[in-house]
Amino acid sequence: MASVADHPGVVAVGINCTEPMHVPGLLRRMAAVTDLPLVAYPNAGGSWDAASGNWIGARQPIAEAARSWVAAGAKVVGGCCGTDALEITALARAFPARGPAMTRHPG
Repeated sequence: MASVADHPGVVAVGINCTEPMHVPGLLRRMAAVTDLPLVAYPNAGGSWDAASGNWIGARQPIAEAARSWVAAGAKVVGGCCGTDALEITALARAFPARGPAMTRHPG
């Protein structure tokens, strides 16, 4: 991450498609090596079962988890795999002053 953060074309760095529980610690580690804005777009947790084509296991509502991401320095938050429109709506409602920067990653 440190080698990429120094590239002149990089305007922010972030975490994508990672279990929500890992995000705060990863953001703190990133903040220790860069002053760039931090982004968090984790998945909904659990594990992807390729055989069934479904997410299985414990899942964490991202709107609740996002408070710890913002506390750890995230300036933009959203969701990736396993999140849906209802979760993104809850996320936007949890941070109304942050506006449209809260979106679902298109990946």
